[in-house]
Amino acid sequence: MFKERDKFIRGMIAWSGFDIMYIDYIPEKRQFGKAKYNFFKLNELAFFGILNFSTFPLRLSFYSGFFISILSFSYGLYAITKKLFSPDTSPIGYTDIIAILTFLGGLQLIFIGVVGLYISKIYEQIKDRPIYIKKKQI
Repeated sequence: MFKERDKFIRGMIAWSGFDIMYIDYIPEKRQFGKAKYNFFKLNELAFFGILNFSTFPLRLSFYSGFFISILSFSYGLYAITKKLFSPDTSPIGYTDIIAILTFLGGLQLIFIGVVGLYISKIYEQIKDRPIYIKKKQI
């Protein structure tokens, strides 16, 4: 019933909300060939699952931008007070440039996170997943 092109079955099973039962299974030794999933393919699978079922990277961008902006603003206030009380010890222009650049970089991360969250909402709508799933029809 899912109309997505790229289906991540493990995520869809967890997303459906049904009770999950685990079965202990010890696979036998492979008789022929080698496993096709190496370290890089497993990382790609994990990245694909995170992108399809989580907005964590986008929220991480937003919150890290907010954190960087607060730190750079605090550093800017510190640099200003240091310049006012002991002008001989701070270099000319260096602290201003660093504080402004990190603050603007933090703001950019915040806005990239916000735009990403809007795009993720659009992406969720495009997937056209059902609003609910029937466990049993009577």
